[in-house]
Amino acid sequence: MSKEERTVKLFDKEVMLSAFKPEEGETIFLTIDPNKVDIDVASQWGKYLSEMFPQNNIMIKLDGMTIESLMEDDLK
Repeated sequence: MSKEERTVKLFDKEVMLSAFKPEEGETIFLTIDPNKVDIDVASQWGKYLSEMFPQNNIMIKLDGMTIESLMEDDLK
């Protein structure tokens, strides 16, 4: 997946957009700064992304939040 990022104004809010071609089944993360973007607005953006990319999972996370996945062997 190639990616190009740039900061733009969207709905009068400054956001980071990435141009990319996600493969089917990949998860798309929408990262927001809650000091700049209302959570309800971010939820609407998530719904729009779900409609635009129905073959992908959409997750919204706050700026600075880390999401990790551990395998069972990592917990031993």
